[in-house]
Amino acid sequence: MTSPCPCCLVYPAVILSSERKFPLPSVCKKIKNIHIDACKIKSIMLHYGNVEIFYFGSILNMATLKAIAEKTGLSINTVSRAIRGEGYVSKRAAELVANAVRELDYRPNQAARELRLKSSREIIVAAESYDYLNIERIAGACDYASQHDYKTSVRFFSGKDRQQTDDVFADISRQRPAGVVFVTSTAEVIEKIASMRSEFPCTAATMYPVDNCDCVCVDRFSGVYNAIQYLYRKGRRKIVFGETSGATNRKEGYLRAVRDLGLPEIIIQATSANHEEIRQSGIAAARTIAEMKDVPDAIQTSDYLACGLLSEFSRLGIRVPEDIAVIGFDDREIAEMTDPPLTTLAHPGEEVGEACAKMIIDRIQSGFCSDALPQCVKIPMKLVIRRSA
Repeated sequence: MTSPCPCCLVYPAVILSSERKFPLPSVCKKIKNIHIDACKIKSIMLHYGNVEIFYFGSILNMATLKAIAEKTGLSINTVSRAIRGEGYVSKRAAELVANAVRELDYRPNQAARELRLKSSREIIVAAESYDYLNIERIAGACDYASQHDYKTSVRFFSGKDRQQTDDVFADISRQRPAGVVFVTSTAEVIEKIASMRSEFPCTAATMYPVDNCDCVCVDRFSGVYNAIQYLYRKGRRKIVFGETSGATNRKEGYLRAVRDLGLPEIIIQATSANHEEIRQSGIAAARTIAEMKDVPDAIQTSDYLACGLLSEFSRLGIRVPEDIAVIGFDDREIAEMTDPPLTTLAHPGEEVGEACAKMIIDRIQSGFCSDALPQCVKIPMKLVIRRSA
């Protein structure tokens, strides 16, 4: 095991820089005062130049119990009994400990206590990106957990950075939480989740159903299928699908709908590198549509591509929705700002997060079993009707 920091008995610390990893004692003297302050909190990330210092695990009790013992002249065992209120402690010793606790601002380490009791009331939420749709999922999971008396902590990682992802998984495994909600659709990460579920309940908020771990996903297939049916009921018969990356299940919903309705399949490929390029791709798609011999009367695509479409349709004199109806996907914040406001399929991010946390808590309350068959919950999408369709 790595030696503890001589300043505050941190076990162990991992120090990362852009170039190398090195043990804590090599910079210990330079940040000694920070270490002393760190003894008062459960976990911390400090910055020292270009060095990021992460502290994991118990950094409270050994240091503070020792400090109380030194201040009072009592043994650590006596201090521990006095704080817990268990076993014999003289009145004088109890008073000394109580005064020291107030002066040193001692706060019991809940994580260490839960470890001793082999239980935890913490649910970790680990997400693969900062996208606002992921933030909605995180918020939903944290709110639901809080309502059921679980505390939460949030981690971010990049599925493209294997070492970082491995470090996050190792840290989570060491902490032994009650459960973990992952927000990811990366196949390699999902494989790791499938392995981790043997340790404690894990749920993944994914873009598509997976069969090797508990998951919650949005029913994109049915969302698009129902949107095409809506356009058909409005009298539209030449409906385009604007395809962007990650739209496989949406495309399948479109194809099933037009085939069921006996409509032609019209698919336009769009660039998907970033939001601005998607919007520019929408402008190009609008020109392509305008040049078609048999001009379509509706299109379903992403919100960002729809923004480009609406802008260029207006410039070309194509009226929306009179000449062509437009339906987006995700109901991002820009959907209400377009002209006309965009009819779109709303992404139920908070509901996904809530369902993930509920699945974790249900697993805990029913008695965690690592051999339980994985479950998949699909959350339906809602068509938000505005003026574009």
